[in-house]
Amino acid sequence: DVKVTLTGTYDGLGSGNVFAGGFQFTSELLGDDREVVFGGTFSTLDEIWRKTVTPGNTQTTATWMNSYAAINRANNVLSALSIVDAADRAQVEGEARFIRGIIYFELVKLWGKAWGDGDNASNPGVPLVTTPTRVVTDADNRPRASVQAVYAQVIEDLTKAETLLPATDGGDDAARATRDAASAMLSRVYLMQGNYALARDAANRVIQAGARTMESSFAAVFATGGASNEIIFRIAVSDQDGTNSMNTYYAPATFQGRGDVRVQTKHTDLYETGDVRKTFTTTASNRLFTRKFLDQFGDVPVVRLAEMHLTRAE
Repeated sequence: DVKVTLTGTYDGLGSGNVFAGGFQFTSELLGDDREVVFGGTFSTLDEIWRKTVTPGNTQTTATWMNSYAAINRANNVLSALSIVDAADRAQVEGEARFIRGIIYFELVKLWGKAWGDGDNASNPGVPLVTTPTRVVTDADNRPRASVQAVYAQVIEDLTKAETLLPATDGGDDAARATRDAASAMLSRVYLMQGNYALARDAANRVIQAGARTMESSFAAVFATGGASNEIIFRIAVSDQDGTNSMNTYYAPATFQGRGDVRVQTKHTDLYETGDVRKTFTTTASNRLFTRKFLDQFGDVPVVRLAEMHLTRAE
């Protein structure tokens, strides 16, 4: 039953409002400076793109609620480790901690001030819930923990996961948490904190492990439905289950998407002539779209080996 709940935790992580697109497109639309245009009919995403988010925005509500639902499932798993077979206990704990840690990292980035913007110890982050919520009472109306406290929990979860998880996934299933995935996400956390030595070291652990290899070309990374050997961690999507919200919003209708996020020349002009990323686009209805997410049933990449090389180099 605990393992079934862990599977449900992955299902929560793979919500279209969480890591199957929600965190990614929200961050990109918030950070955009007219390098894309949001041309869809959903006012919720349009508000995010225009930086005019209202209290009634149902997209932000869905990301918040779905994230805490997944965290609660992870908390349920972690509360029942004592009844898991000893041989499986470390991996089950590692996977649950990995999921909880990476969700809290995204939540604090979206709802709290950036690390270093003022006093991390007093800036409000998000509520920290590390025990199961099974019945809601007044005690569950929790205040926001500080940005510093949330980061501490993220680092604790990912560091612990790194020690508990198997070194690799055998090269065939990057949709489950591994030691490499925990190291890769730790490198992101440390980079966000400006702790460059630890970011470098975490990225280097992934590179030196050798479980992942770079693709021969940029296009090859996105040509296999997100299952490239360069992908360290991804959200699995199949005909039966899962959502690829990146396809939904970034791909044109000819590739089963809505065609809402449209690439502008302000972005493509940033690339030098000959850079393959400059032309990694497709045109539909005289509009430009990225070719990264054209497969409706493609997995959603979360972290790639290329990022680890870039982090280590920087």
